[in-house]
Amino acid sequence: MRSLLAMLRTLVLPFGTVTGTRIILDGVNGRIDIYNAANQLISRIDGSGYHLYDGADEISLIDSAGIIVKNTTGAYVQLVLDPDRALVDMFPPPQVGHTYLSGAVVAESYPGGPTALALISTSVDGGAAGFVRLYGASGPAPDQTTQLACFVDHIRHNGNAIGGALVQYSVDPADSAGVTAEAIVLTLGSYTYKKGHGYRLVIGPAVSSGTALTEARFRVRKTNLAGQVLYDSAGIACRAAGTAYEARLGGEFQVDPGADVTASLVLTLSNLGAGNTVTHRAFTTNRYFYVQDAGDSEQYAFGPTLS
Repeated sequence: MRSLLAMLRTLVLPFGTVTGTRIILDGVNGRIDIYNAANQLISRIDGSGYHLYDGADEISLIDSAGIIVKNTTGAYVQLVLDPDRALVDMFPPPQVGHTYLSGAVVAESYPGGPTALALISTSVDGGAAGFVRLYGASGPAPDQTTQLACFVDHIRHNGNAIGGALVQYSVDPADSAGVTAEAIVLTLGSYTYKKGHGYRLVIGPAVSSGTALTEARFRVRKTNLAGQVLYDSAGIACRAAGTAYEARLGGEFQVDPGADVTASLVLTLSNLGAGNTVTHRAFTTNRYFYVQDAGDSEQYAFGPTLS
């Protein structure tokens, strides 16, 4: 004959309690429920995991996928486990008068590659999320430093965007061919310039002329020789033939806040003396042309708008 305990389908502790603090072992549904003195369910263990409750709201769950802890305001912290990463996801509650970002801390690993720790925030304007990824040293030497990769729209100080990131560049160790009429001497590949950003153009390092007493002029155009002019230098005096004269130049342009612009940019050179040739010189290093992200577009309202 089976024992009385073996025949039980549901057991309440203390025995016979129907309200207030109690534990219910429910064999039919395969769960254990714990109630507090206010007769509220505060904890449940069942086939889906371990649950905690605040009134009618589930505030915590522990299962094979991880752990989630939340409250009635909508804030939560979640630990997610899957085969190739562990992720801590944080979502604060919305607050009137403030903008709160949700975000995550992710430990990533790649087959045959590095392990990384990433800090991620969601987008505030529908664009890409910003994140910082920290890699370990790339080799066994103890003096090798870690690598820190930042993927954010802008880093800000006192509300102002901090620019400086190099976004496109072209270098050449050899001098350009001599040109008379305006000609392309360096080209930047296609790039998506971000809406609401300002950009800085940098050119260098030298120029020379095949004839004394002439002037050279650099321009930056969109796409080709017929494209929009984004920079137009003053004349650079070349007093003696064949001598390299410093031409470290720069300008700024902006992108309208309404939309990104995808374009290639070209650096052109021409002479201001009829029939004379001018050359973009590498001098003792390389000749170069590059673009830096310089911050918010409103900080560069004096520059032309890429269109």
